[in-house]
Amino acid sequence: MIALLKGIIKFIIYGLLLFNLFLASVANVFTDHIQESNSRFGLALLLLILFISRKYILMIPKSLIKGLIK
Repeated sequence: MIALLKGIIKFIIYGLLLFNLFLASVANVFTDHIQESNSRFGLALLLLILFISRKYILMIPKSLIKGLIK
């Protein structure tokens, strides 16, 4: 039962990290778009993506990550 819970927690953490990588790649595309066209809409989307990414990464407690690494 404990192993199942650890597996579920690892799955959630790795899923959040992969989601953050996806957001980073999307943000990179928007950064290129902003540099080419100087669009304020693109800048607003980039800031929104970075805010969402920060929110999800802060949801993972550091003690939980340290416990899974051991």
